[in-house]
Amino acid sequence: MDNDLVETIVSEVLKKLADREESQPPVPQGKRALVLFSGGTIGLKEVLEQLRAIAASSYRLQVVLTPAAEAIIGPELLKSKLGDIEIITEANRKSPGELSKNADKVIIPLLTMNTAAKIAHGIADNLVNTLVMYALMRGKPVFAVCDACDPYDSARDKINMNLGNTAFKQMLKSNLDKLVEFGITLVKSGDLSAAVMGVGFEQCDKPTEDTAPSVPDADVFTLRVLSAGDVSVCKRKAIKIAPNTVVTAMAKDMARERGIEIIR
Repeated sequence: MDNDLVETIVSEVLKKLADREESQPPVPQGKRALVLFSGGTIGLKEVLEQLRAIAASSYRLQVVLTPAAEAIIGPELLKSKLGDIEIITEANRKSPGELSKNADKVIIPLLTMNTAAKIAHGIADNLVNTLVMYALMRGKPVFAVCDACDPYDSARDKINMNLGNTAFKQMLKSNLDKLVEFGITLVKSGDLSAAVMGVGFEQCDKPTEDTAPSVPDADVFTLRVLSAGDVSVCKRKAIKIAPNTVVTAMAKDMARERGIEIIR
């Protein structure tokens, strides 16, 4: 075949390919979501499904693991569920400033009580807490799944984790209230993708002083038998006892005489 003819054909083919590429719209790069794991596992299966939905909606996920999360959850599980995502650990640590700057949204899919307390009090002792601080300072949208750290979550009734001292539970709740004041959106695990993508969703229930369980100021009694002597030294208006504590008849009489309520 004549060389000039070959060159002409090749030139025409290349021109058509170039025209085709120019006519196609650019491939969208998508937004970037910074996903922060600090070690909790409660609700992990549900949030992984939610993160898959977020990734499918054109968000590029960058996952950050604390050493605890790396040991408990592990990069392998996350990649098997979420695909070929970028995972950042202490070993390949990147600048918190750059990570937070480049993120469109920040997600805490398994907010623990420990992490909530640290964020509420401005403690940045690991990469995850530092990134949350940077995100808040930059005005980035931050979303946190609160199932595992909400002291009034209904799931706690099933595992008898709702019997704690009222003051202690109020302290845990106040940490969540602080996060809301900081602008963090608290959601249930099943609503994470809807919240991140701006679809209709409900925030975590945050009982106010009026809706929180009303329990009198009470002494906490942990022994097997509550006697009249125990009631006689009570300095408060109520005694909180365990479900299996035996209350003697004289203890009941003493409590009635002194106006003390016995609460199981």
